[in-house]
Amino acid sequence: VTEGETCRDALAGRGIDAVATVCGASSTPCDDALRPLAGRPVVLWPDNDDAGMLHMDRIGGRLRALGCADVRVVRWPEAPPAGDAADYAGDGDELRALIAASQLWAPRPLAGTFTAGDLMTMDLPEPRFVVARVLPEGQAILGGRPKIGKAWMALGLGVAVASGGYALGT
Repeated sequence: VTEGETCRDALAGRGIDAVATVCGASSTPCDDALRPLAGRPVVLWPDNDDAGMLHMDRIGGRLRALGCADVRVVRWPEAPPAGDAADYAGDGDELRALIAASQLWAPRPLAGTFTAGDLMTMDLPEPRFVVARVLPEGQAILGGRPKIGKAWMALGLGVAVASGGYALGT
């Protein structure tokens, strides 16, 4: 499984059966698209970038859920940044050897993940506010019951911040 038809075509041109995702690295093919691979040995060839690795991790997870016990991943240490199967310059025998040496797939731990216990022990900087004591910089959650004005509040805050005006009296 490669990311994109160009990679699939490059492998097929060297006699390697391959399928490609056409949805891009930012989404995962639906189970119906992956189901024909269920029960078969599958080798994932990610692009050599974070988005490509995460894309193949999502596909690997879906394949395992669909019953693929033998899911492997190509490790190409010499890959250029963002390099993919289409960039591989070795001959057909070298390519087959690289695929044969693929490792059993396991999801990579997400960078920057932590537990609630870790969070409790972190020394966090004081938040900086866009609207004093109401809206911090970065991400925030505005929650409440339906139809009580959350969207209107968010719009009002956004207009006030963008225009340099007042929001909630400040």
